Amino acid sequence: MGASVWCSVLIVASLVYCSGAKPASNEDQTNIVGGHIAKQGEIPYQVSLRSYSSYTYSRGHFCGGTILDKRHVVTAAHCAIHITNYTDYYVALGSNKLTNSKALKKFAISKVTYHTGFSYSTLSNDIAIIKLKKPIRFNKNIKPKKIATRVPKQDTKCIISGWGTWNYGDHVIHDELKAATVLISNMTQCRANYSDRVDPLTMICAGLVEGGVDSCQGDSGGPMICNGQLSGIVSWGRGCAFRYYPGVYTNAYHYRDWLKKHGVKVKEADENGSEEEENDAGEEEVEDDNEEEEMVEKDMLPAVMMRNIAEQYIPNKY
Repeated sequence: MGASVWCSVLIVASLVYCSGAKPASNEDQTNIVGGHIAKQGEIPYQVSLRSYSSYTYSRGHFCGGTILDKRHVVTAAHCAIHITNYTDYYVALGSNKLTNSKALKKFAISKVTYHTGFSYSTLSNDIAIIKLKKPIRFNKNIKPKKIATRVPKQDTKCIISGWGTWNYGDHVIHDELKAATVLISNMTQCRANYSDRVDPLTMICAGLVEGGVDSCQGDSGGPMICNGQLSGIVSWGRGCAFRYYPGVYTNAYHYRDWLKKHGVKVKEADENGSEEEENDAGEEEVEDDNEEEEMVEKDMLPAVMMRNIAEQYIPNKY
């Protein structure tokens, strides 16, 4: 796939139409009608991935991510695969605004690990871990999210968030964080609409059947929170908020063991379904030079990573 097939995520909303009606034009489908501007501290687990070398967009923002513990942030592999020179990038957190905020905290990156099974062509295993040089100090504006202990059921309400564009095809990254509610989609229908490109084991579909709410350019790697847990990571989709084409998210639950293997403090569920955090005994992570890791050097992508756009190879069924 060429560079034109990459897309990222924020909250995009389109006009709501009756299910089964003829699809409107792309312009009609991307008018903003849903979601809201997040208040300071409302989404304390959200982070902004930024580049020092590219200020084409707000403060170099190019992707989102989620705080997992004091040293680790999770994002999409297609966001992290190009972070090869760590000094050119940083993680910003603690503020709902990208610019001019006293609450904003910056963290240097010490390591990036993305799944060795990640594929550009299929967007499978679209997950990566960013390790910070210094530990995060949690407060009311900065808090971690635990990884889902189960896959959310169909029609579960979930929260997505990000600073991305509000219209498909725009290149405006907004200063204020936006959040919206989506519903977990029927997997059978989602797979059919995407010509079976969606892997039911490693991916989750979420949105509205009629369109209207979705993530878009600038939000890749960001969180989808279901039942108070991190269930999804913004990955790909056809356009933004298009009817019949929900957003596709990396299934965080499927990667619990992988995250644990790479040093993330994953909470375990007991027999009653409650969760206990693993005891780290205050130990710091130790860098393993022999750890299997794939770091492919490629040309830098534009400042805003694009959530994978599927129009090029998915037929329009409607």
